[in-house]
Amino acid sequence: MILRLAMPFVHTSVEWGSVERWHVSAGDPIRFGTDVCDLVITEIKKLSRSAAGDKITSQRVMFRVRITASEPAILRQIQADRGSPVNIGDLLALVSTEPDELLELSPASPLLRVVADRLDADDNDDH
Repeated sequence: MILRLAMPFVHTSVEWGSVERWHVSAGDPIRFGTDVCDLVITEIKKLSRSAAGDKITSQRVMFRVRITASEPAILRQIQADRGSPVNIGDLLALVSTEPDELLELSPASPLLRVVADRLDADDNDDH
């Protein structure tokens, strides 16, 4: 079965992010607990209105999220390049449950189950 790895929803104030690093390559098996990729997420943190009420300003906050697989699969094709902006729900990669499946994606293709964990500033890439 072909599965979609999509940019996860992490908070209502987050609209997009980008891939910082892929931990797996096309053709690699993914098991439960495999680190798949790290994302840089841009969140609109504070909205404030000027004293006159004519201008709204926002503060953007960036943080990192690690995507970890919650089910076995095979990474077949990376769709999101490092650094390219990706909206929430957009396709990051295609994965499959069998290595020889045709990569025919349909709107009904299910999502790969993943866990999105926020990384602290002092977390390193050795996890």
